[in-house]
Amino acid sequence: MLHRWLCFAILAAPVLFADEVALIRVGENWRYLPGTSEALVRSNTWPQIAFDDSQWLTGASGFSGGSGAEATSVANMPGNFLSVYFRKTFLVTQPEQIKWLTLRLDYADGFVAFLNGREIARRNIEGPPGSFVPFNAAATNSHALAQTEEFDVSAAASLLTVGTNVLAIQAHNASLFD
Repeated sequence: MLHRWLCFAILAAPVLFADEVALIRVGENWRYLPGTSEALVRSNTWPQIAFDDSQWLTGASGFSGGSGAEATSVANMPGNFLSVYFRKTFLVTQPEQIKWLTLRLDYADGFVAFLNGREIARRNIEGPPGSFVPFNAAATNSHALAQTEEFDVSAAASLLTVGTNVLAIQAHNASLFD
């Protein structure tokens, strides 16, 4: 059973400052949807800014798959489904000032991350970057919990826009009973 599934943060540094600025902080509310059907996420439209996630569940990060060890427990996950889809909108006022981006995740077992609809990071998920990942695909490896990783996604800074942006994460377990 999962004890901790996902905690998220995305950090940026403006060109003129050496300080980190958190665009998304751990503990903020996210929209999420258990991956029980491909139709629920309409294939590749769900990571787009314009996607309507108003019918999705809302919860604070970190997320757990049923253990209750984190801020939000994704009900009925063990034995029922392998994936969960997450979306977080955030505002950027001066995207041209962003020098670098770091995605910080504590996850189990694999994920694909998207910024404004474009893939920016992938771990333990089959397929080349940008390829579609079915809702029922298992992660290819397990990833140890409480092993937070930082991903340099600075190349994606050009995807940021003035106003609303979205970080979307498709998370997968390696088995139904992780």
